Amino acid sequence: MNPRYFLSTAPLALALCAMPAAAQTASAAAPQAPAAEPAEAASGAQSDASEQGLKDIVVTAQRRSENLQRAAIAVSVVSSDALARLNVTQSSQLTTLVPALQVASSGSSNLFYLRGVGTFAVNSFSDPAIAFNYDGVYVGRPSATTGVFYDVERVEVLKGPQGTLYGRNATGGAINILPARPKLDGNSGDFSATLGNYNTVVLQGDVNLVLSDKAALRVAGIYSKHDGYLSDGTNDEDGKGARAQLLFRPTSDFSIRIAADYYKAGGVGGSAALVGVRNPVTGAITPAPTDRGTGLYDPQVQALFPQQVSFQIGRTLQPLAPYPGQNSTFWGVNAELSWTTAAGTLTVIPAYRRADVHALNAVTSFISLFDEKTTQKSVEARFASPDTGFFRYLLGAFYYREESQTADVFAQQTLTNYLGGALDTTSYAAFGRVTLAFTDTFRLSGGLRYTSDRKTVDGASQTLVAVCVAASCPGGLVLPYTQTPAGLISSLGLVGPLPSPVPAFSSIYADPSAPTSILGNNRAVLNMEQKNSRATWRAGAEYDVGPHSLLYASVETGYRGGGFSFAVDPTRQQYRPETIQAYTIGSKNRFFDNRLQLNLEAFYWRYKNQQIAHLGVDSNGASAFFTENIGNSRNYGAEGEAQFLAARNTLLTANIQYLNAKYTDFRYSTPAPPPTRCAVTAPAPGSVSSVVDCSGLRALRSPEWTMNFGVRQTIPIGTAKIVLQGDARYQSSSYVGFELLDIEQQAAYWTGQASATYSGEDDKWSATLFVNNIGNQRPWGDIVYNANANLFAGSPGAPRLYGFRFAIKY
Repeated sequence: MNPRYFLSTAPLALALCAMPAAAQTASAAAPQAPAAEPAEAASGAQSDASEQGLKDIVVTAQRRSENLQRAAIAVSVVSSDALARLNVTQSSQLTTLVPALQVASSGSSNLFYLRGVGTFAVNSFSDPAIAFNYDGVYVGRPSATTGVFYDVERVEVLKGPQGTLYGRNATGGAINILPARPKLDGNSGDFSATLGNYNTVVLQGDVNLVLSDKAALRVAGIYSKHDGYLSDGTNDEDGKGARAQLLFRPTSDFSIRIAADYYKAGGVGGSAALVGVRNPVTGAITPAPTDRGTGLYDPQVQALFPQQVSFQIGRTLQPLAPYPGQNSTFWGVNAELSWTTAAGTLTVIPAYRRADVHALNAVTSFISLFDEKTTQKSVEARFASPDTGFFRYLLGAFYYREESQTADVFAQQTLTNYLGGALDTTSYAAFGRVTLAFTDTFRLSGGLRYTSDRKTVDGASQTLVAVCVAASCPGGLVLPYTQTPAGLISSLGLVGPLPSPVPAFSSIYADPSAPTSILGNNRAVLNMEQKNSRATWRAGAEYDVGPHSLLYASVETGYRGGGFSFAVDPTRQQYRPETIQAYTIGSKNRFFDNRLQLNLEAFYWRYKNQQIAHLGVDSNGASAFFTENIGNSRNYGAEGEAQFLAARNTLLTANIQYLNAKYTDFRYSTPAPPPTRCAVTAPAPGSVSSVVDCSGLRALRSPEWTMNFGVRQTIPIGTAKIVLQGDARYQSSSYVGFELLDIEQQAAYWTGQASATYSGEDDKWSATLFVNNIGNQRPWGDIVYNANANLFAGSPGAPRLYGFRFAIKY
C-alpha cells in the first residue's frame, strides 16, 4: 500500500464527517461538555451513559488532560467498571477488551503485541516494543507488569509508535495503567468480594480519607487466588498487594502526591499444555493427544517424554521435574509534583521500582528458572502551556537507569544453559511538542524527541551439552535440573576435564560408566558496551469539522534500542535498534444529540531492522535465546469504534479492526534450521549456516479481523436497578509461534461474556452474577518449539469462569 494513496483518503473522510456535522447543527446539539477532572474520567469509559447522552472521558495520553473525543490520537480506554465486570487481575486479560491488543502470559512474563508489533521478551536482555506505564512511570521489564489491576481509574491503550512523548521501546504503542487518586471532597470507600469456580476468591478494597482541607490519603489492597486452570495444577494465581497515596494540596495551583505499592506473586505460577509432537526422522507433526486443559505435568503428558528419542544423547527423555513454583515481589515508590502558573503547568515525576523475580516453570516444555533482580530509577519533568491561544507547547526531559542481575537456568535434558550477568541501561531524553491553532477549528502540531542510550553487559552463558559419540548410548546422559554447572557435574558423578573428542567444546566431562557419553562445556562471555542515539518526530493536523466531529492525520516515528544476546558467534552477540514510521488518519464524532459515537481510524506502518527474540542454535550446536534484527515489515488496516444509546437505558457498542501485517524482509541465518513454513536455503560454500526466509508471510499475532460487540440494558426498579450486559468477541486466525507452522496457528474463534447486576439506591451496593468465556474457548497465546524434545508447547487462555461478586460503596 502506497502512503500517498493512503493519505489521499483524507478528502473522503472529511466529506463523511462534514455530512453528519451539518445534521448536528440542524438539530441544535448542545455544545461539547467540559472535560472532567482525571479522577472522575473513568466513570463514563466505554459503557456508561446519562440522560443527556454518552458521557465524556478524560485521558492523559498526550501528557495533558483532554476529552477523549478531542484527542487527535488513536487510543482506546478501558474503564474501572469494565475491569471489574470481567474480573481483570492480570495483563493477559486485556486482550478480551481491546481488539488491537494481544497479550500472552509466558511463565513469569507478559508478551504485548499491538497490531502485529511486539516481541518475545522473556528475560532482562530483551526489551519490549510496547511501553507499559504504571501511574505515569515507565516499567521496563515485562515480568514486572504484574499486580496493578486494582483500584484502577482507567486503562489507556495508545496504538502506534509514541516516540515523541513516550520515547524508546514504544514502537508499537503504550499501555497506561492509571490508579484512582486521593480526593479532597470527602471520605469514601469501596469493597468487593468475588467468588467463583476454580476456588476463585478476589477481595479488593480502597479507602479515601480526608486528613484536612489540604491533604488526603488513599489506601487500596487486593487478594486474588484461584486454582490452576490446567489439569496439573499450574496456571494458578496467588497474589496479594497494597497501594498507598498521600496527596497534599496547599493551594489550588500546587500539589504533591506520594505513592507506594507492593505486590507478591506466589503459588505454582505459569506452565503450558502440549500442542504437538514432531517425528525427528520423518519431520511429520501430529497434534497433541491431549486437550488444551491438560498441563505438561499431567500423567498423560509425562508419559510421552519417555517416548521421545533424542539422537543427540542416544536415548529417550525423562518426565519433567521438578514441579514449578514462584515467589516474586514487585514494589515501588513514586511522586508527582504539579505546579500551575500563568505560563503553564510544571509536572515532575520521580520514581524508584524494584522487581525480584524467582519463578520456575516449564512453559517451553523444558524446565526454566528465572532468577532476576531489577531496579530502576527514573525522573520525568514536563512543562505544558495552557491549551488555549495560537501557540501551545509542551517541553520535557527524561532520565532512566535500570540495573538487572540475572541467574537464569534452562534445563532441556540434552543440554542445560546457565545464563548469568549484569545488564545496565542508562537513557536520557529531551522532548517537545508544539501546536499552532491557526483558527478555532484548524491546528497543526509537531513533536521532536532526542534519546541517548548506553547499555553495558558483563556476564556469561555456559551451556553443558550431552552427546553420544557411539552408535548407541542406552545409558547416555540425561541432564537433571540443577541451579549451577558445578551441581550438575557433581550430580552426574562425572570426571574431567579430559581431552576433547569434539572440537566444538572447550572442555569435556566423561561418564565413567558409559565413556561414549560425554558432556561438553560451551561458554560465551560478554563484556561490552553499546551506545545508541536517535531523534524521533511527529507531525499532525487537526480539523474540527463540526462541534462534535474531529478529523485528524499524523505521521510519527518510533525507536527501540539495541542490545545483547549470549551467543558464541560474535555476529549474533549484539543487535541494532529498530525503527518504525506510522501514518494515521482518523475521525471522532458524536451524533444525534450526543447519543451516537463513531470513531474511525486508518493506519499504515513501516517497520525497519525489526527485532525478533526466539530460541535458536549457535554455531556449536547449542541452544540459546537470541534477539536478532530479522528485517522489515509492513502493517496497515483500519479500526472503527461505535457506541449507540439506542434508548435511555439501552447501550450498544461495537469495535471492529482490520489488520494486514506482513514481513516484507524476514531473513536469518542458522546452522540448524528449525521446522518452518519459511523457505530454507542450504549453506553457501565455506559456510555452515542455512538462510531461513519468511518474507511475504503474515506477521506473528496479527489476526486479520478482530471484533467486539456489546449490549447493556438497565432496568429501573424504584430507586434500585438491574443491569444486564453481554459481550461477544471474534478473532480470525493468527500465528503465535516463531516458526509460523500450521501447528502454531490459532484458529478463528468466538467468545462471550454475560453478567446481571442488581444495584441498590445510588449504587451503594450491588450483587452480580457473571460468566466469562461462555463457549470455553482457550486460544493459544504463545507456542514454543522445543527442538531437543521435538515438542510444541503453548500457553492457553483461561477456561469458562463464572461466579458471584458483591460490592459496597460508602
